Amino acid sequence: MVNRLAGGKLGSIAVFTMLLAGGTMPHVTAALAQDYKAGDGASKAGNLFAQIRLRGTRGDVNAQEAGDPFNDGPLPDENQPQVTDGQASTDAAAANQTTDAQAKVIAAPVVVSSEPQGRVLPVTPEPPVLDPINTATPDPRGNLRASPVEAGERRREKEDPFMPPGFRVGTWQVFARLEEAIGYSTNNIFDAGGQPGAFSQTDASLLMRSDWARHEAQIEATGSLVRALSDGEDTIPAAGVNGQLRLDLVDGYTATLRGNYDYTTEPLTSTSLVSGATQRPDVNGYGGSVEIVRTGGYLDFSLRGSADRETYGSATLSDGSTFSQNDRNNTLYQLTGRLAFGPTPSLKPFVQGGIGKRVYDESVDRNGEDRSGTLVDLRAGLQVDLHEKLTGEMAVGYSWQDFNAGTIQTLDGITVNGTLNWSPERDTLVRLTAQTSFGGSTTAGDNGLLSYYFQTEAERRVRDNLAFNASASYQQSIYDTAGGSDRDYKVGVGAEYWVSRFVSLTANLDYERYDSMTPGNSWDATSVRIGVALQR
Repeated sequence: MVNRLAGGKLGSIAVFTMLLAGGTMPHVTAALAQDYKAGDGASKAGNLFAQIRLRGTRGDVNAQEAGDPFNDGPLPDENQPQVTDGQASTDAAAANQTTDAQAKVIAAPVVVSSEPQGRVLPVTPEPPVLDPINTATPDPRGNLRASPVEAGERRREKEDPFMPPGFRVGTWQVFARLEEAIGYSTNNIFDAGGQPGAFSQTDASLLMRSDWARHEAQIEATGSLVRALSDGEDTIPAAGVNGQLRLDLVDGYTATLRGNYDYTTEPLTSTSLVSGATQRPDVNGYGGSVEIVRTGGYLDFSLRGSADRETYGSATLSDGSTFSQNDRNNTLYQLTGRLAFGPTPSLKPFVQGGIGKRVYDESVDRNGEDRSGTLVDLRAGLQVDLHEKLTGEMAVGYSWQDFNAGTIQTLDGITVNGTLNWSPERDTLVRLTAQTSFGGSTTAGDNGLLSYYFQTEAERRVRDNLAFNASASYQQSIYDTAGGSDRDYKVGVGAEYWVSRFVSLTANLDYERYDSMTPGNSWDATSVRIGVALQR
């Protein structure tokens, strides 16, 4: 048994020495045959697999010759010089003369080096796949974006060929429109006592918008004049100018300054007008405000201070005399704050609160009452910004007005305010408007009225040069102390046809009805008119 183990051990050492010496496969076969004769075949076979494994990781024979397809090349031996192909046969012969002492030295533990040796075929790296969308490290497994068959062009926004081009004045872009119409109405003064007849209507508007790199300013002026064509009939004028300047402060913060002036005349059916008036007196409105707004975050807020003034002209009586209405002139000072919270500007709930002081020019009115007082306005609503589909806001709240005169009760009520612009499809626009306001009174002990106004307007562009429009409105004025209410209904349809970018033809059909709680003040009117509009 000892001889067998010694023979198997010595035979394995001899084969191991021959392999390290760089012998070729025939020498390996001869050495194994000699070992097999000197010892047990089973032990020699076990040593054979160990030698083959060592042969795949040591020596100077290429991996392809050793039958290992996963080895890229031979590994170096620190104890042996580098071997070339020309030295292979000489080294094989020297391996046959290896002594037992040399075999014991070679059989000692060997440290494998990671440095390649011999002839190694160069590896050509695969070109990286470049993805124009991915700017990170190229990934050879990435998908290459296919190039378009045709380059093409981006879709262009539809241009309105009949939109007024406007004109420039310095750094301002200006748009102007003038419309002249002639019509016929069953009530040519649109008031109680009107007669059927023809009338003319003139509407004008001017819009100026700044073209600055920063900040923005806008001025808009409108005017209207309705006149009955029969002799001795009153005209109904209206005009207004509104301007605003937005200053961009820092990111998210803006300051906006606004100013406005409105002119109209008071209907003869107004309950606040002195009885016996024969002409519509003038009504002037002035206003201004300064507002700081912060937007663009989860929490938006604004703070606005405003002042609004109303003045009333003298009323002309049937005997030719005039009656002063200076006791109705007043100024309302108000401070309003708003908080809106939401992760996106698409939908943002908000709360708003305002407190104001109404001050009349005269300490007491014609009845000896002091109508100055405090006004409080509270609201909660929702801001909507769904781009061209739906924009605007709507709020519901509660307001009340106290008077300095103890004989006048507090005027209060639920309020609805806001405007929504809705576009259900392209070239279609629907606008909803709600407004609540307080009105004064000249009757002793009367606290005034609460007015609700709702309007719906719709416009449909069926062709580039043809548009249809429709509108409906409802207004109710509720008298708190006196009781009762006045109601005003109005519906209308119209069309506009553009002959060119500068000229269009208009046609309108309207019906209006006014129901008054005061006997003799109710009226209605059906009117039709056609006109020509010039725009630039």
